Amino acid sequence: IQNCVNNTKLSGFYDIKVVKCVYRPSYDVMLRFYGLYKQAVCGPCRRSRPGFWDPVGRYKWDAWSRLGEMSSEAAMTAYALLSLRAGKYGQFDRDQTT
Repeated sequence: IQNCVNNTKLSGFYDIKVVKCVYRPSYDVMLRFYGLYKQAVCGPCRRSRPGFWDPVGRYKWDAWSRLGEMSSEAAMTAYALLSLRAGKYGQFDRDQTT
């Protein structure tokens, strides 16, 4: 990640770090982010599962629903920790992100 960071100035007022990397998380990790986001913003999943012809919706619903009754605060914390791991390592250990 060190070679991905550039220091630049924005209108001469702020020093910011621009990260330009090729890393893209796996679909499994992106679904974990989605589930944690929905849990933090909307709370536990109370909607019915999407139908057979909506596989993407079903995957998203499954990611959100599997979090059960996790509190919004716990979901926010888990999201932040997952995000920090993504920035630091660029990859995830399956057992540490659940």
